[in-house]
This record gives sequence, structure tokens and C-alpha cells, in this order.
Amino acid sequence: GDHRDLHSFPTRRSSDLAIILYQTSNIIIAHLFGPEEVTPYNIAYKYFSVITMAFSIIMLPLWSAHTEAWIKKDIAWIKNTINKLILIWVLICVTVIIMLVFSNFIYRMWVGKEIKVPVSLSVVMAAYVIINGWCSIFSQFLNGVGKIKLQLFSGIFGAILNIPLAILLGKHLGIYGVLLSTAILGLVSALWSPIQYFKLINNKATGIWNK
Repeated sequence: GDHRDLHSFPTRRSSDLAIILYQTSNIIIAHLFGPEEVTPYNIAYKYFSVITMAFSIIMLPLWSAHTEAWIKKDIAWIKNTINKLILIWVLICVTVIIMLVFSNFIYRMWVGKEIKVPVSLSVVMAAYVIINGWCSIFSQFLNGVGKIKLQLFSGIFGAILNIPLAILLGKHLGIYGVLLSTAILGLVSALWSPIQYFKLINNKATGIWNK
């Protein structure tokens, strides 16, 4: 229906922002450390993004389902769904930690011994995937109910702030500092998005929380 087309704008925008952040990290790493250092970053990214893709597939039908439940005022279904997603997210955390433990072994099997992926880079990438998963639970709900202003501001602010922060942390901490910037900015969303969800679900959202 038409309302779906109307609502699809913010997600395209937020997925575009995720792509921008990824490409920005590539450019900054190439600029600070040389193009060859982009390879370890991409290997770690592709390895851990398997989890992100799997979670996205689970989340895909929930957008329109949230819209429908919100219109019908079926708050119990929304709460139940979010609680189940949080349980899945806990399992994802465990899976990501196991993947982290075996990451060096997998990298060697996958790309050989020539390319070294620093442990610090894998740790930050794992943290980023966990933070991203948590945020997506609530962003899917917020998109579904059309409360996207805070998400949009947060995404644009994050994309702008990411560049100077990534350069600063990259210069001081090395390659993993660039990704650490994205993870830190992700934490901001991880804090406010569940607050907005609880405010909306308990009918206490006012001002920007209700937009």
C-alpha cells in the first residue's frame, strides 16, 4: 500500500548512512595507513557481517508487521516481538564472541597467512556488529510506526561526526581506531533508541520522542 512507500524513505536513508560510514572508513584507512591496510579491514568486516546479514533477514518482515500492529493498537504483540528479538540478540552476542575466538584460525583458512588481521580490529568489529544488532531491533520498530525524526538526526549527526573522530582515533590508536569511531557513535543510538521505544509503547512519548 501507499503507507509502506511513505515509510520506506527513512530506511533507505539509514541503510545509505551505514554504507556511507563503511565507505568513509575505507577511505580514511587508505589515507592514514595506505591502501594495503584496507584489506584487513574488509576481511574482518566481511567475516562479521555474516551475522548482520542473517539478523537483517529475520528483521525484514517486521517493519510492515509493526506498522499493522501499531495501527491496530496491538501493543502486546509488539512487546512480545521485541522481547523475542532481544533473546535472539543475546544469542547473536554469544555467536559473535565464538566467532571472535576462532577469527584468526578462520582468516588463515580463508585468505592464507600473508594477510594479518589485528586482534584489536576483530574485537572492535565484533563490538560494532553487536551494537548494530541492538540498534536495529528498535530502529525497525521506529520505522514501522513512522517515528523517524530522532533516528534521522542521529544518523546525519553520526555521519558528520564520524569523519573527524575516525581520523583522530586512527592517528592515535591505529587502524582499529577508525572503526572504534563508528562503534562509539553506534553506542549513542543504542542508548536513545530503546528509550524512545519504551516511551512510545507506554504512551509517554512527547516532543521529539513522538516524531
